[in-house]
Amino acid sequence: MPDKFTGLGIAFLYPENWKLEEESNDSVTLETPSGAFLTIARFDQDTSPAAAIDGARGTMEEEYEEIEQEITEKLLAGIALEGLTQRFVYLDLVIVSQLLAFAHPTATYLVQIQGEDREMEQTTPVFDAILTSLCQSLAAPESE
Repeated sequence: MPDKFTGLGIAFLYPENWKLEEESNDSVTLETPSGAFLTIARFDQDTSPAAAIDGARGTMEEEYEEIEQEITEKLLAGIALEGLTQRFVYLDLVIVSQLLAFAHPTATYLVQIQGEDREMEQTTPVFDAILTSLCQSLAAPESE
């Protein structure tokens, strides 16, 4: 049975064996048993998705050398997420990091999904399912 997170103006389902940590009033992180993670950060609605992506990209470029980047787009439950897929080497492992952002009437959300490339092949469908449940929660009428 999946667990459910509700907060930051969103809700989503996630695997019960994953660790959830609310890092502040503005972000939450999910970690897989093997160390890949998904972080969702909420910004005020005046922050554009492009600005959120640019800030995260700048932080990554300061932290890691020789990052390969390509534009990434996803459409989940009618919500367009745009951003970057980054690849870099860390401790002799190829790491994949996706930075995705979208605007909602009440906030802008930045999502970072990161893990070792072989693990990402297996966990990407699960991360997509989590993001789909998040997007569905934003599209649902305010009944709860």
